[in-house]
Amino acid sequence: MEVKINVSEDQFKELLEKELKNLSKETIQNILVECIKEYFSEDNKRNLENIFLVRGNSYGTSYQPSRFLESILEKCDFSGLQEVVDNCIKDLKENYDHILIKVLSSMISESLSNTYNFKYAVQNAVCNELARRDNNNF
Repeated sequence: MEVKINVSEDQFKELLEKELKNLSKETIQNILVECIKEYFSEDNKRNLENIFLVRGNSYGTSYQPSRFLESILEKCDFSGLQEVVDNCIKDLKENYDHILIKVLSSMISESLSNTYNFKYAVQNAVCNELARRDNNNF
């Protein structure tokens, strides 16, 4: 059985607005949450990117945070991260030599080659040699 109902745009708009007004705030929130979940669960890489980033130039090679991302960051409370910051500073002070060795070896190996096997082979060799030299100086 097929039933067709012809409704004008004005009637449809009026009906929809009236019914939406009758929905409770909690119901509307639940509907929105489900819509957002569905949107994020799909493969919407480009759309998700557009929510958080805006193109900084017409070529699309530069990105800036969207107003949405900026508002999220403005509302973040970073006060609970002070312990993490303090531990990072302590770690840097105590292990700066090892950190520099890792960073330098990574930079050297990446600049020589973009292939992973060669990159890691060079990185390991440089890291080992710098560590050996560092240990001999003590």
